[in-house]
Amino acid sequence: MTRIQLDRKLVKPSALDRNLIQVNAQAAWDAGATGQGAKLAVLDTGVDATHPDLAGRVAAAEDFTGAVDPTDRLGHGTHVAGIAAGSGAAAAGERRGLAFDADLLVGKVCDDTGSCADSAIIAGMEWAAAQGAKVVNLSLGGPHTDGLEPGRGGTGTADRRPRDAVRGRRRERRAPREPAAGVRHNQLPGGGAVRARGRRRRR
Repeated sequence: MTRIQLDRKLVKPSALDRNLIQVNAQAAWDAGATGQGAKLAVLDTGVDATHPDLAGRVAAAEDFTGAVDPTDRLGHGTHVAGIAAGSGAAAAGERRGLAFDADLLVGKVCDDTGSCADSAIIAGMEWAAAQGAKVVNLSLGGPHTDGLEPGRGGTGTADRRPRDAVRGRRRERRAPREPAAGVRHNQLPGGGAVRARGRRRRR
């Protein structure tokens, strides 16, 4: 014997793309979980409704950035919408969306440079809820803030935030006091959880 190697199993090639195989999409579809009857909202850079995977799939679309329409001129929103609920027509079904039977709602909350204002994101979420969306996808990111909550005052810096947050919580436990009428400390989010309205974040 000159060599030993692991036993290999040959499997039948799948008609689906590898990402769908990885999440076991076929088993979910076979069980009837195709998104039928559900409303799914994608809040991003808009949508290219002429894309073959999304043609006839968009039930409603709205712009919240001040653009002339909810058209995606960056590409990210179209990509995300396809992953979520695309028909897969452009690839003979190989790359269809996980919820390909869902009613797709698209809110353009990020402009054509990929910049997203908090006010636009909030408006988009409120719109999606009013439309009856059961699932809302937001693929967003941005830099950290100084950790100060609106209305608390001060000009803290990022490197001071952890120590200030800990000291503040310790003081509150010793001598609790109301920060605003009708709001208790245990109802406030943790440090850095709230961003100032209108502050912009980038993709």
